[in-house]
Amino acid sequence: MGRTLPPRITEAEDAHTITRMSVREKPVEVITRGERRRSWTGAQKRDIVMESLEPGGSPIAVARRHGIGTGLLYTWRRQ
Repeated sequence: MGRTLPPRITEAEDAHTITRMSVREKPVEVITRGERRRSWTGAQKRDIVMESLEPGGSPIAVARRHGIGTGLLYTWRRQ
């Protein structure tokens, strides 16, 4: 009896896709912290908002610098 050969990759198939399907990914480790939410004083919020409104400034850069989300910054700006 003859040996059975593995199927050949056709032009329509991508070797990367076939390989990817056969490799198991490492498990993802989720690390959670028990930190409380930060609270910002009115003065801190005002200062951050004013910084984001400076000419030539970037609200995204300001938010990153202060460790807040852009959505929070835009909420403070509306208020």
